[in-house]
Amino acid sequence: MGSSRGGWYAYDFIDNGRQRSADRILPEYQDISVGSVFPALPGAKDVFVVAECEPDRSLVLSWRLADGLYQTSWGFVLEQPRPDQTRLIVRGRVASGYRPYGLPQWFALSTGRLAHFIMQRKQLLGIARRAEASNLHR
Repeated sequence: MGSSRGGWYAYDFIDNGRQRSADRILPEYQDISVGSVFPALPGAKDVFVVAECEPDRSLVLSWRLADGLYQTSWGFVLEQPRPDQTRLIVRGRVASGYRPYGLPQWFALSTGRLAHFIMQRKQLLGIARRAEASNLHR
């Protein structure tokens, strides 16, 4: 994931510089570890950093402020309730004082929830489509 990487699988005209998100696994982006950077937008060199990573199990991205405090965390966890079924659970959280790009907190929270819901829904649908398509080719 990440802008200028595989994309965010959501609305590419918003978060991937109009480049289509990858429709397959890109081997050059599979070496992920704590500290790896996932650019949020085209041209960005920072923002989401891998805070935790357990291959085939979980990925936690964070957005830290200049003082090192977390502003945002975004977790992706895979559960396998049955051998033929995998569930992806995603959770995003923001710290008190959340002000991305210096926006007023009231504005960031009120519009951010709706924007995140719209983008997250599209991302999850995109991930599901890719996962189901890859299962057809096995």
